[in-house]
Amino acid sequence: MNCKVCNSELQTDIDNKILSGCSYNEISNWCRERGFKISPPTIKRHALSHLQNPKTKIVEGDREGTKLVNFDAYCKSLGLSHEDFENLEENLEKVIYGSQKAISIILFKNLALVNYKLSQNLNDLGSYPMEQIKGMRLLFEMYTRLLGLEMMVNENKAIQYLESLGHHFNGSKVINVESEND
Repeated sequence: MNCKVCNSELQTDIDNKILSGCSYNEISNWCRERGFKISPPTIKRHALSHLQNPKTKIVEGDREGTKLVNFDAYCKSLGLSHEDFENLEENLEKVIYGSQKAISIILFKNLALVNYKLSQNLNDLGSYPMEQIKGMRLLFEMYTRLLGLEMMVNENKAIQYLESLGHHFNGSKVINVESEND
């Protein structure tokens, strides 16, 4: 077989990443970190040609590599199966754990993105990521509720902390918010 992925020692890991919904760029970077240079289009050709039952469908659209991930593959990446949701009463703990894991992954990926955008802003290479930070607040509140905690973000303390790191708000209005969880 002439397929670069099929001939690689990383084939199983690459296939699992494809099935769990990683982008071809993410997989290419992951491979590069392990000394295996492969392009995203090569990974895409492998997925379409050599995976017996690929769980991803490529969608022609504005962004190259945009894809829809099959729900079963996503559930599997969280340790769940589609059937776990059909009998929720019996599988409630397992589904809650999967939900906690899913929101944790989303939260920490977004934290990394916001951190990157904040550092870009500090170096005058990008705008302040206010919308992403607002989204992080919502994610954090969902995350804490799923963990059984009742924590809210104190905006004043968050702004003070960001300012202590050198972030500036370029004339953004700072709103004082009273909170019980100071």
